[in-house]
Amino acid sequence: MRGRERQSAPSRRIAFVASLKVLVIGLVAGMFSAGNAGAGEIEIRWDAVPDWDVAGYRVYYGRTLGVNENVVDVGNVTSTTLTGLEDCTFWYITVRAYDAGGLESEQDSDPVKGWPRPTVSSVIPGVIAQGDTVTFTVTGSNFYGGEDGVASRPPARVRLSHQDLIVRSTAVDSCSTMTVVVEAPEGAAPGFSTLYAENPDLTWDDPLSQPWVFGARQNAIEVLEAGNGGNNPEDTTPPTVDSTTPGNGAQDIAATVLPQVTFSEDVDSTTVSSSTVMLLNAQGQAVAQASGYPSTNANRVTLRPASALIAGATYRIRVLGGANGVKDLAGNPLASTYTQGTGFTVREDENPDPQGSAQVVSTWPAGGDSGISLDLTQASITFDRDMRGLEQVLTRGQLQKIFRIRLRTRVLSQTPDSPVFTNGGRRVVIKLADPMDAAALYWTAVNFRDRNTVQALKDAGLESLIGTDLWKSEAWTTDDGLDSVFAALPQADAAFAELTPGGTSAPPENSNIPLEAEFRLGFSHPVAQQTLTDNIFRVIRISKRGYKKQLPLAGIPVLEDGGRTVVIRTAEELKPGRKYRIVVRTGRSGIRLLTVNGMSMIKKRQKVRVNFTTELSSEAQNKSIGVAE
Repeated sequence: MRGRERQSAPSRRIAFVASLKVLVIGLVAGMFSAGNAGAGEIEIRWDAVPDWDVAGYRVYYGRTLGVNENVVDVGNVTSTTLTGLEDCTFWYITVRAYDAGGLESEQDSDPVKGWPRPTVSSVIPGVIAQGDTVTFTVTGSNFYGGEDGVASRPPARVRLSHQDLIVRSTAVDSCSTMTVVVEAPEGAAPGFSTLYAENPDLTWDDPLSQPWVFGARQNAIEVLEAGNGGNNPEDTTPPTVDSTTPGNGAQDIAATVLPQVTFSEDVDSTTVSSSTVMLLNAQGQAVAQASGYPSTNANRVTLRPASALIAGATYRIRVLGGANGVKDLAGNPLASTYTQGTGFTVREDENPDPQGSAQVVSTWPAGGDSGISLDLTQASITFDRDMRGLEQVLTRGQLQKIFRIRLRTRVLSQTPDSPVFTNGGRRVVIKLADPMDAAALYWTAVNFRDRNTVQALKDAGLESLIGTDLWKSEAWTTDDGLDSVFAALPQADAAFAELTPGGTSAPPENSNIPLEAEFRLGFSHPVAQQTLTDNIFRVIRISKRGYKKQLPLAGIPVLEDGGRTVVIRTAEELKPGRKYRIVVRTGRSGIRLLTVNGMSMIKKRQKVRVNFTTELSSEAQNKSIGVAE
């Protein structure tokens, strides 16, 4: 790629090994622009170009084939996630390689095309009794309607984890609603079922090999014993606003505040938008919010103004009610519009004392947060004042020693241009170069203990920017990496049994597993091929006395769903009525997951262990114990 005559070569060799797959990365929302952006996300991965001088890749995408509305330079990685995409819309994506001089391949790769990942926000009514057939309304986003007469363009479908439930029919009413008819046989086991809404990967033209892209809602449907449907009466109570932060009448609020609304119950995220939950300025106008906001987490909605609020100004939180307003998961709307009466007031002087030290207002991820995506590429620290003066005195390396993300034993590396000062200099964005480990504790830290650095700031008259010698947030935790574990009959279209990980004994739902079952372990990120060994993925038989025997596997575990699902089969049939355990080795010698910044491990303390028992033989089932009279 050193000359123009070689530029076309990388493009010809770029091949997408897994096209449209879905990854929820709310952590990087707002990094990409896509016109009237919604919340949609698409992840793509591609084969690396083998040329020695490839320096990186640029991803081009738009809503019309051949028209690139957006471009993002992802660096020298082979996967990325596009976020903030308009929902219910076709997107076309291509990749080009470039060399160290910036010269780019003349031709695009083959295009990836499809809708963003489907999401499921509610399933109503949510219960079904043994022996009943119930019609459920599934709401969410990006339910593909299909194309009549085209086998490679089937509509979205629904799959249930409960092994007894039968999906009789699925109809896509709109891109945000599906109608699903489900039957519960009379002997269906009571319990909960996860609902998976699945779209076809539209890059594939062969319907037989076409992957499916899914979004899930756990505990979406509860199976009740016959005649016990009254335990879950239909919800007809409208939600109410329990509290707001800042509260009505609050004073001296930081200009970087993230207002929140807490409701009396969980709300439907599809009814939450910048037109239903908003922040009003003194003139009654809605304040623009950052991309991806407002965001919903169960019964709490968070707003993020696109820029810092005005010092001394008053703002009010408003939540729209009625048919077009915020609704709960049962579809009940807020009875009336809620508006703060007085509102809250931003402090007059964001730098009240030039001699005082800088104070941390907030961090993202926040201390105590859990389930942070392994694809986190940046974190931030918000201060009570403009910190850009640091750039005038300190080198980039010195700044990286002050603003850090760390584990217990090491500090994460940052990109050469990190940190970046935004939001009027009050927000310091730390751009990470190291991959995140799964199930790991991280801390956000500010370190002013270096004497030379402190002296240089004092000599420049910037004492007010020197904070506490060492400030550290509460720990926040990354995603544990494991999404689901299923036992399934090979080649079966149904009869899935979702297994519960953890514990020292098999829970009831992990019993009666078929002897010929295979095991499907779903991970939040693709699994590295080199970790597919019987030393890392193991099936162990446990005797009555507690002795353990590792069973040989029927070949190397198989990757499906773009590498996110590992399929394990034992070389010998399982024995009836016995205890077994699936173990995935973690830590430095264990499984590796492929993330945006490289390979991640699952911390050793997070053991992946699933206990189960197999079904009894027919002879054992027919035996009974007599009681003497």
